[in-house]
Amino acid sequence: MTNRSSAQTRLAKELHKETGLPHATCLNVVKTIAEKTKDPEGRRRLARAELRSLLNQRDRSGKYVDMSRRPGTWHEPDSDIPFPFSEALEVWTDAAILILQDVASRFGGYITYGQLADRLFEKTQIRTRMRLSNWIGRPLGAVLEHCHAHGLPALSALVVRTQDGMVGDGFNEFFRLKHRAHLDDPLQLEWVAAQERLSCYRLYCADVPADATPMLTRQYVQRLDRKTSAPRTSQVLCSNCGMVLPTSGRCDWCD
Repeated sequence: MTNRSSAQTRLAKELHKETGLPHATCLNVVKTIAEKTKDPEGRRRLARAELRSLLNQRDRSGKYVDMSRRPGTWHEPDSDIPFPFSEALEVWTDAAILILQDVASRFGGYITYGQLADRLFEKTQIRTRMRLSNWIGRPLGAVLEHCHAHGLPALSALVVRTQDGMVGDGFNEFFRLKHRAHLDDPLQLEWVAAQERLSCYRLYCADVPADATPMLTRQYVQRLDRKTSAPRTSQVLCSNCGMVLPTSGRCDWCD
């Protein structure tokens, strides 16, 4: 045993006695912390803080739950029983349709990916430890397919990123379903999403102004305002949806 591993084992034993948590769990935490800092006191302090946070993770009987062995996806309150991810996607998809219809019932409304995930967890009681970016696109893609199959506007256009108010790359699935080439220009993509959001409002909101036009999100408008480059004057935009007009002068989306 090397001096390093011996020191880690001693610290793990010390923390095991201090916290009462399994020795294997303490050792795993110590090894993880050791990769972040070489300072012995810093390791002890960070490892102790991490293990104390684990003390709060107990099941209904008060027994400690080893998070490293907790299922990736589960149905509350049975957090120790795995829930099939494929079934979770189906439930989340159905719930997302209802949630987004509710979002569309308020003119100008939209929701971030994180907010949608929280509402899905709350509504279905099915949760996952997966990173948001690794799973949220799956139910939203299924929502797009549902809307396309039923002749509905794309509800997924109501879901945007927190940092910039833009739809994610997955929204290009909208064009695949319509047998159109995907858009590489972010601004054009945002105008298409804005058009779909307006269509959602007209369908699900009772008080949409008659003269309402597609609107970019507040965050994205602010981002555009911060840009210093001059707008391209060589392109003519459709006055209705904001898309770049072809040389014919007729919008492929509105005509």
